[in-house]
Amino acid sequence: MNKQYAQNLTIQSLIDSMPVIPSDISSEQRASFMYSLQDLVHHALSILLKDELQLFASVYASWTFLIQKNPQFLSAKQLYGQLISLIKKQKYDDKSLNAAIECVTLILHILDGDTVQSHIDIHSKEHLTNIYQEDHLSFFRGIILSIDNTSHQNERAISELVCENIDGYIITINLFDSLAIQSMNFWIGATVHLFSLHKNHKKDHHFYSGNHTLMVLEPDILVSVTEIAECVQQNAPKGIVAVYFLKKFLDKSSSKAMLSGTIIGNWLDELLAKSAPDSISNIFYKSLKYKPLLTLSIFNNEKESDDLLKEIEDLSMSMQEQKQLISADFITTEAAFLSPAFGLNGRLDILLEYQDNPLLKTIVELKSGRTPSIDHSVMYDNHYVIKTGAWPNHTAQVACYNLLLDSAFPGRSGDSRLLYAKANDFPLRNVPNIFPAKRDVLSIRNSIIAIEHAIMQRRFQVFEHLFHVTTIDSLPSFMQVEAGVLSKQYFSLQRVETLYVLALISFVMREHFVARTGTHARKGFSSLWHEQLNFKQESMMAIGYLNIKLNDSDWETMHLELTRTSHSAVFTSIREGDTVILYPHNKQPELGEAVKGYLYKGIVKSIDDDCIKLGMRNKQARIDHLSTTDQFWAIEPDNSNDSLYTGLFRSIGDFIRCSSEKKELILGIKKPELKEFSLENIPNYLHDSQKVIYKKILQSNDYFLVQGPPGTGKTSSLIKSIVETLYHQTDENLLLTAYTNRAVDELCHMLNGAHIPFIRLGSKDSTHFQEHTVYSIVDEYGIEGLRNSIHNNRVCVSTVSSLQTNSEIFDLKTFSTVIIDEAAQLLEPQVLGIISKVKRFIMIGDEKQLPAIVQQDARGALLNNPLLESIECTDLRLSLFERLLIICKKNEWNHAFDMLHYQGRMHHDINTYISKEFYDNALRIMNSSQLIQHDESILTTYNRIHWIASDTESIPKIHRKEAEKAVELAIDILDKTTQKKTDIVGIIAPFKAQIALIQQLIPHSYKQWITVDTVERFQGSERNIIIISLAIHNSASLAMIESLQEIDGKWIDRKLNVAITRAKKQCIIIGNPKALRKNSAYWDLWNYAIQSHSISSIS
Repeated sequence: MNKQYAQNLTIQSLIDSMPVIPSDISSEQRASFMYSLQDLVHHALSILLKDELQLFASVYASWTFLIQKNPQFLSAKQLYGQLISLIKKQKYDDKSLNAAIECVTLILHILDGDTVQSHIDIHSKEHLTNIYQEDHLSFFRGIILSIDNTSHQNERAISELVCENIDGYIITINLFDSLAIQSMNFWIGATVHLFSLHKNHKKDHHFYSGNHTLMVLEPDILVSVTEIAECVQQNAPKGIVAVYFLKKFLDKSSSKAMLSGTIIGNWLDELLAKSAPDSISNIFYKSLKYKPLLTLSIFNNEKESDDLLKEIEDLSMSMQEQKQLISADFITTEAAFLSPAFGLNGRLDILLEYQDNPLLKTIVELKSGRTPSIDHSVMYDNHYVIKTGAWPNHTAQVACYNLLLDSAFPGRSGDSRLLYAKANDFPLRNVPNIFPAKRDVLSIRNSIIAIEHAIMQRRFQVFEHLFHVTTIDSLPSFMQVEAGVLSKQYFSLQRVETLYVLALISFVMREHFVARTGTHARKGFSSLWHEQLNFKQESMMAIGYLNIKLNDSDWETMHLELTRTSHSAVFTSIREGDTVILYPHNKQPELGEAVKGYLYKGIVKSIDDDCIKLGMRNKQARIDHLSTTDQFWAIEPDNSNDSLYTGLFRSIGDFIRCSSEKKELILGIKKPELKEFSLENIPNYLHDSQKVIYKKILQSNDYFLVQGPPGTGKTSSLIKSIVETLYHQTDENLLLTAYTNRAVDELCHMLNGAHIPFIRLGSKDSTHFQEHTVYSIVDEYGIEGLRNSIHNNRVCVSTVSSLQTNSEIFDLKTFSTVIIDEAAQLLEPQVLGIISKVKRFIMIGDEKQLPAIVQQDARGALLNNPLLESIECTDLRLSLFERLLIICKKNEWNHAFDMLHYQGRMHHDINTYISKEFYDNALRIMNSSQLIQHDESILTTYNRIHWIASDTESIPKIHRKEAEKAVELAIDILDKTTQKKTDIVGIIAPFKAQIALIQQLIPHSYKQWITVDTVERFQGSERNIIIISLAIHNSASLAMIESLQEIDGKWIDRKLNVAITRAKKQCIIIGNPKALRKNSAYWDLWNYAIQSHSISSIS
């Protein structure tokens, strides 16, 4: 394996992989066949754009950018439009499929540089609306083809955009004044929305902006209303965009004023929603328990919380009277909305609606802080001055909410009001719903997007300007001190530290962009409104056509029960505990239905073949909307986890703030030191090789890295021994963390078995150890009881993501040692904030198993700078664990790392292959039981590693014969076992379509015993027997299932390593050897099977 595996997917290999329609294709498989053809084109685009740093919000934006550079590909783009038309028709007969095959074949040949003849009419636009004939465009979505620099005429700024829409219409747009100035920061390939354009009758295909024109840059990036409003200040009504960016890197802010506002809002919700509302004191304590760590970080003792309760009780007295000012037929609190039209998301405090006029909707936004004068004025669009009696940031917030409602309810009318809780006179104040206000907030939003783009393109001058003293001086007073300190710390960084920080920031911003928009290979959050529901059902991304069981749902607690209908997806990637979006849809689903009207979010409490139970987030949602019977409902995963990325940026800020010594350790510049540690009573359950590592860890002063191959007892033995020793022989506070809840629960199980008390961060639903969670403790003992528990418990356990969202734990407790399990699955910014705050970190992982999840393409992760190369920072897709391991090996810092060499999971015969191919013959078996040859619990007709050869089939990502064989083998295994059937057999497949097919073929009586999933879902698990169905038909599809990485001069396939090592006794691979490249890990495995006489045919 001392060679590079050829991973380069070529367009020619895609052409060679073109499928044909099988004669026995089922109606269910026809849609999958059509979508797989589209995937081939997306892979081709990815190949052609792999060296571009720019990211694209849509496939169409990718095409437009590609054609700008390669005009010869224009006909391929037009053919792609024909393909999309075929897909949208959702008619999957032979004629449509053959037409799609012809389209894709031609596209691939054109992109490969071939000259082709097409019989497809790619120029016809008869079915389209000719926008050239329109006098007024109420809405235009297009991709920027060119930008003419801003000029000035008659003291007016003027710029010119040339844009193309998805139908191929190209128009020139003249922008004036503030819109022209905004466009200076736009770029070719960006997506824009323009509202209300006027036709220039003197020039063909020319339009211009008017007084009511609104412009949105990259609208699929949804920016929070709150974050936009925070940029607007009394001294800067046009907004200080630096606020948005600098807040990301500051310590998590919390104050009594913020908490007070939250409690008042919760109480008002209760007051408006219920005829017999709970008391203000009960609401107060419930609110504190909802954010217990935040509460403890704000209050030093019980008296401080009592003082705040008294203030809130006084305020609630006046608000009882103010309630009379809020009346309507329907009052909804905490109503959430998304607007892909304007690129916004937000949640209103109160929405008033009326029975006789469904489009009349009034906003009421509660403000519990300082009240402005009733005569206070706000300037809009640089020259409109209007008396509002409201602070500028509050009027900006209301302008955003008006845009959200304009988008969710077209034709909506109604007032927008601010309710100042502390106002003695006129507490309810109207804010005008005017275009200049909307234009101003969209200008702030567009500036944010433009700066993010510059940073993603690694144009860091824009970012560094945010830290300049002039910017800091313009910030609101509550930010100036902390931001000023951060600025000084940033400009004091060494050059390599600065480059490292900038590289991470650009990388994280790119990850956030891709999470929202997707890539050619992955769907982002914007698929919520861009993709057809039926496609998402086929891809196991959604479940549609659901009915809400009105009688079985608990409307008091808002726990809903939904049932599938005949059109609902049977198989899905949605799991118990997932956060989902719930939305209504028609019998014939339309694009964008998920963002029309209210946005409902919930937690999946349980899911089975018949029923899905959801716990709704908004307990005051309108029941009449949810209980209607004239529509279906759909659920999709909520992938809008902005808080995750906020935590990553704050983690980078923590690195900037930490000591110079800690920075040098993290970067690998400083050699980690040793310390004296008196070793007493080494645990006898440790293997001899584990004892060596145990001693080295305890003598480490700064950090230690443990390579833990599969089955080597990382948690059950090594981590346990370290924790027991530090707990009983020192007074250290210990933090244990890992990437997944499953791994964290394993740590909890270990602590329970060792009788070591601990607290667990995270929700109750995320763990089997609910009694240890902070929420269970606060429910039983109250806030002060939780404070005592945190003080008295020396061990805290959490996922990495929970530590980021509950960073207050570091204000409440000082940890001397953190143990990070699954460290190779964590990117550098995911752990920087944690290790920056502790004395010593111990990382345990295996860089030869699954890597960290990265959504962006390689180009944005690769670095080419001598200073960064000196610290082995060349690829940000690698974990900190792996980078430091490379440095330790290179510098021969042998005291700082080691490998566990003995595994107790796999049979000797499986271990022999794994050890040779992945671990340089360094992995050995731990127990004599792993040598047993005669074992009736396995399939004795096959060897321990066995390959069953399949033939080529036609449908990409599906192999029916393999699926049938996998199910047949699994049933045979279960039928012959005399043991408990749990954890006996598992089936691994790389594609969701193949997983769904296998699950469909499993008889109902066996479903509970057979786990079918991807290798990613199987990591950390084990089964006696693992069956792997490759479902590949050519070398192009092989490239899609590999995870290749060069480690210590060898190229390995990390996914293959994980897949095989899930098996304790036997691993059976079912796959097509004709699809293998001769320079691939699978080819090596195939040859190993040949040499060991471990091959048979599927027939």
